[in-house]
Amino acid sequence: MIFKDYASYYDLIYKDKPYKQEAEFVCDWANKPKTILDLGCGTGRHIYYLAPKVEQIIGIDASLEMLTLAYMHTKKFNNVRYIFNKTDKRLLDLPKVDCATALFNVVGYIGLEECLKYLPLKKNGLFIFDIWDSAKVHSYSFGKKCLGNHWYRESLLTRRNNNQVQVDIAIFKKKRKHIYEEQKVYEKHLLTAYSKQDIEKIGKRFNYKIVDIKPTENWSCWFKLQRL
Repeated sequence: MIFKDYASYYDLIYKDKPYKQEAEFVCDWANKPKTILDLGCGTGRHIYYLAPKVEQIIGIDASLEMLTLAYMHTKKFNNVRYIFNKTDKRLLDLPKVDCATALFNVVGYIGLEECLKYLPLKKNGLFIFDIWDSAKVHSYSFGKKCLGNHWYRESLLTRRNNNQVQVDIAIFKKKRKHIYEEQKVYEKHLLTAYSKQDIEKIGKRFNYKIVDIKPTENWSCWFKLQRL
């Protein structure tokens, strides 16, 4: 299962990610919702900054390793709840929320259809997520990244099939110049990239409309959908 071994290195890999700024952006863009459901919450870094701004937030993830870290990061908040979820149908049992989020390309892992099919959103509720833009991602150059303290992550794009992207990820430690220890983690991540047209078409099928789009300078793009 992906993220099983990767989870313990996740915060190290993304230590420079602007979680606080993204959480503030999401909260403002969603018109300061009272309740949020965060799909694929990972280690809870976004939730840490969203929790003080809402009445209740529920984080869901299919990785127990990720959820364990998320709980540790946010245990001081009384309005945070976590759910281990490997079946999207379980979302139907949750109370309806003002806003749902799927941050850091979670939609690419789950699939937009599966997200929209089961989201427990109130009427006119908002779904905010970022995706890999299918028009840009194929030109992105993956490679090696130094994580500090002799740790490295190497990402290799190994397959491109229409909008399907497979990324092979290895994490290893450098012992000395040109000599590396045996890799600590090796995972294959299969993702779906999307275009605006894809999202419009899928959204219409599930009674959602695009109400705003925020492109970025890289290969990702933010979308805000409203449930009709």
